[in-house]
Amino acid sequence: MAFSIPIANIGFGYNDIKMIEVRTLIEAVAGGGDAPWSDFAVGHQIQRTVDAIIVSDAERRWVQLSEIS
Repeated sequence: MAFSIPIANIGFGYNDIKMIEVRTLIEAVAGGGDAPWSDFAVGHQIQRTVDAIIVSDAERRWVQLSEIS
């Protein structure tokens, strides 16, 4: 969920962020938004990225995600 305040230099407080999280959860449960949690596919993509970072560091080169299974 994207949100913004159209006034410069106005930050979000703790309560603001919590209310946004609650709204996102309610919308997801009601079927009107994205799921507020990750699934196995997202976890797999994150792990591939971490593995690419490890290989990149070990081999001192850029690593494409397509190289990581």
